[in-house]
Amino acid sequence: MICLQKCWSAILAGAKITYYDIDYQTRKINFDSFRENYNPDKTAVVVLNNPGNPLGNIISQGEITEINQIIDGRSYIMNDEIYNNTLFYDDYKCPLTYLDDKYRDVNIVTNAFSKGFRMYTKRVGYALLPDSLVMPMRIVQQHTLLTHDPVNQYGAIAALQDLDAPKELTHIYKERAEYSYFTLKDTGCDPIKSEGGFYIVLDCDRWVKAKGMEDSKELAIDIARKVYVATVPGTDFGIPNGLRLSFCNDRYKEGIDRLRDYFTS
Repeated sequence: MICLQKCWSAILAGAKITYYDIDYQTRKINFDSFRENYNPDKTAVVVLNNPGNPLGNIISQGEITEINQIIDGRSYIMNDEIYNNTLFYDDYKCPLTYLDDKYRDVNIVTNAFSKGFRMYTKRVGYALLPDSLVMPMRIVQQHTLLTHDPVNQYGAIAALQDLDAPKELTHIYKERAEYSYFTLKDTGCDPIKSEGGFYIVLDCDRWVKAKGMEDSKELAIDIARKVYVATVPGTDFGIPNGLRLSFCNDRYKEGIDRLRDYFTS
């Protein structure tokens, strides 16, 4: 799976991007793929999106520990925790709380208020950095983003007064995730069970091939025309025959019912 914002940033910086795979069915990191694509002499940063976008998969403590053991301090690891307060079944544990001290100097943690605290357009974020990176990041920030709008800053302060607020949102997203999974299961597409965040992926490989479609872009267009539901083609996320659905709409369940009608009609 890929995080588009980080890909764009890497492209703008002139970096070469390589990818490691996540198994759709187990929602676990494919370590053969990781070892094949990780080059300690050339890889500057390894990105871990946890929970993942778009699968909603949770990278376990064991997987993160194994990633750190493979890298062994030779590259930085960016832990993107943007969805960490919208987990459906477990409490989140930041890697900095359990990794050996020898790995702390290469681990970066990033987060923001835009997801769990619903400050979607404000992009107020923060990072936990090794001491050696504080000054370089400060210099970059000074020359790219002088300061946030004071309204956004006060909004973030207000959000921090109620750290339980994301729980209500998580309850809503969990209910919609489970409704999606059980409503669309065995309908012609294969929903992949989401464990957090606000997305779910439909693996439509069998459907696309059976209907002679080129990929999920053609499928998304057909769905929009026939049942008036907007979906995101998985072609943007390395899933050419998949669809990504977002839980963020009051009429979400109606959309799922329409998708069920589409896949079963």
